[in-house]
Amino acid sequence: MSQDAPSLAATRPDEDPPQGNKPRMSRQATSWLITALLVVVVIASIFIFNGLANRATHAPTGPTALLGIDLGAAPAPDITLKDQNGQTIQLSQLHGRPVVLTFIDSYCPPYHQMCQLTAVGLRIAVKNLGAQANQATWLAVSVNAADTPASATAFLKNNGVTFPLHYLLGTQAQLTPIWNAYHIYSAPDPVDKGVIDHSTYIYIIDQQGRERVVLDAGAVTDPHQITNDVQYLLAH
Repeated sequence: MSQDAPSLAATRPDEDPPQGNKPRMSRQATSWLITALLVVVVIASIFIFNGLANRATHAPTGPTALLGIDLGAAPAPDITLKDQNGQTIQLSQLHGRPVVLTFIDSYCPPYHQMCQLTAVGLRIAVKNLGAQANQATWLAVSVNAADTPASATAFLKNNGVTFPLHYLLGTQAQLTPIWNAYHIYSAPDPVDKGVIDHSTYIYIIDQQGRERVVLDAGAVTDPHQITNDVQYLLAH
């Protein structure tokens, strides 16, 4: 019995054996998968955006540092004097609010200008602070024992100081220890009779009654320093 010769198809050695049909994803399933991935990306983006927005909302704003010369938070020397309205002011009783403390002579001649410039600098700082200015106490200690309630009131009015500022007055014996405690120079001018030569500083005292910084005459011409340091203490 003869045997048929194998067919050509059966004898091709280089032909791969037949494979089963591989399952393929339909176009509709692919479209659904892409849509689902896009939805996941959008939702994740929303969560990330909201997280960044919340972080920005709760992040601290305002000044990040004091600009004045650091005084190491030493307790501020106490002051007890009457102001231009006859009210007794005691520095140690003002805890809970920042205190801006400066030194002024109501008789300071116009050609000296520093007292006038100090008043204007405080006025600008108060304007820049807006409602926050009411959260601080503003004090000016006389550097001239000849100052009177009338001269202090006239000085403030002439320099546009309409915000609440206590102009503290006293005798030479009362004022001298305060000048010394705050390193304020005050002495009659050797040439101009009746004129007092004095230094000009602005102290920023915190809510706990501690000297935080002192600003020199530069703060008078750049009231932003005062504004910055008051805002910093209010925020911290």
